[in-house]
Amino acid sequence: MLTEISSYDQLYRDFRWDIPDHFNIATACCDRYADGTGRLALIYVDEDGSSTRTSFDEMRGLSCALPMC
Repeated sequence: MLTEISSYDQLYRDFRWDIPDHFNIATACCDRYADGTGRLALIYVDEDGSSTRTSFDEMRGLSCALPMC
């Protein structure tokens, strides 16, 4: 939780994330939007100008294919 700080430098120096030991960022950031609607998550543009669009649903599928650690 942030408290009132007198300077940005102090805020930057003192800030800490409280991340649980077994935190899954994919679930926190992507899975909540993977609802079957095909909502756009990423647009990757290659050096030659071609692009690839990836939905949150596709991202969920890709993350579910990874072995659990």
